[in-house]
Amino acid sequence: MRLDRAPRRGRLIGLTPLVDVVFILLVFFMLASTLEGRRGLAVSAATGPGSGGEGAWLVRVHNDGRLDLAGRPVALAELDAALAARLAGDPDRSVLVQADAAVPLARLVAVMDAAAAAGAGSIAVAAGREAPP
Repeated sequence: MRLDRAPRRGRLIGLTPLVDVVFILLVFFMLASTLEGRRGLAVSAATGPGSGGEGAWLVRVHNDGRLDLAGRPVALAELDAALAARLAGDPDRSVLVQADAAVPLARLVAVMDAAAAAGAGSIAVAAGREAPP
């Protein structure tokens, strides 16, 4: 009586090449991430009335999303052009961003990015007033 084993269907795949590939990918992404340049935005905090806001272009960010540049309403899409026009005459003048208490951080960062795109050399952030109850 002869017992035959069932023939194997295909070859077994070894895990060693898979581990090698994963290790190489890990090393590649580690090196690529450390070579990536990080871009930062220099921001100072304006805390009091005499904290450097004198002579700066004031950008107010309201709770409802409105923006004011030097007391005049402006849209976020037009903010960088409006600031660039004002900074062209006085490039050393700083920009003071004053946000109300309930303004989302993403909105505040978008305003600061627009100020940096306009060429502001110095950007300060000041806390605004509390939202009315």
